[in-house]
Amino acid sequence: MNVTHEDVLRLRTGAVLAIAIVLAGVSLVLLTSRWHRAEDDAARRAVAARDAMRASLVRAHREQDELTRKIERFNRLAAAGRIGEERRLDWAERIRAIETARRLDPVRYEIAPRRPLDPALSAATGGHFEFLASSMRIEMRLLHEGDLIALLDDLQGSVTALVRPRACTIERLAWQGEPAGRATLKAQCTMDWITIREGAR
Repeated sequence: MNVTHEDVLRLRTGAVLAIAIVLAGVSLVLLTSRWHRAEDDAARRAVAARDAMRASLVRAHREQDELTRKIERFNRLAAAGRIGEERRLDWAERIRAIETARRLDPVRYEIAPRRPLDPALSAATGGHFEFLASSMRIEMRLLHEGDLIALLDDLQGSVTALVRPRACTIERLAWQGEPAGRATLKAQCTMDWITIREGAR
């Protein structure tokens, strides 16, 4: 069989077309693969953005809940009169009222000037509030230990301050015969009266 020049041209043209088709196919596969990778990257970015938004929303809800709790605590303290200036006259009147109601011997007391309680507490509020304490030293005669406990309980539940006992000592009085209805004990206590004041913003 003789191969003519036309046959060679046809074979060459067919080979070129075959190579072009193969190259086009390879290019199409590469482009498709690249397109799939781009789609996968875009999908991953979309999922990451969605997860970040969801986490941000959860954080916002938590911060809102915490802020709501803080506002409620602040409102309770404000309603109880524990935010603002000291009310020493009210405290003194309350002590006298407890004496009368409980039929206690007179309570003697001294209140020291107010001082910062703990700078770290004020720093924790961003300087919006100052926690202050006035130390009170009380001395009283008792029929029994329960009188002191009752006084402290009444104070903690009824005054416009947070009352924090720091130390108490009780000693027996040296009475001859210890007649009924007469004080047999002497108590001395030191306590902090804690108040909160709005600081400079």
